[in-house]
Amino acid sequence: MKVIFIKDVKGIGKRGEVKEVKDGYAINMLLPRGFAENATEQKLAKIKHQENIKETEKEIKNTLHIKTLESVSEKEIVLRRQVNSTGGLFAHIHESDIRDTIRATFGINISETDIHIKEPIHATGDFEIVLGDKSKYGVSYKMKLKVEGQ
Repeated sequence: MKVIFIKDVKGIGKRGEVKEVKDGYAINMLLPRGFAENATEQKLAKIKHQENIKETEKEIKNTLHIKTLESVSEKEIVLRRQVNSTGGLFAHIHESDIRDTIRATFGINISETDIHIKEPIHATGDFEIVLGDKSKYGVSYKMKLKVEGQ
């Protein structure tokens, strides 16, 4: 018998999952206790429709995310930090610092996980950072970072 799980049942099925189980188990255990419901054509169609909606929303979200990253690509941001007598920075520059500067400069929210630097930044100068994840989104963009001393 094909059922749709309403609640998680350890070792059997998870909420929202459609599975084929033995008739006796479904009739005597799952259905009466409210763990699952009978999988009718209407309910299966509704589940498929909801999955299509979720997939479409995910594609739209990814497209918007890519457009956001693209909008700041090839642009330059400037970070000003205190430097020591040798020109080195007192503190490393992290992805969170870059994220905050992008937010302040362009008014765009980008996650720290979308910012990739080759190595920690210890000194002033010009650097190239990568935005996005080619394996996740299929594209990545470059941005220029200029670190200046105060």
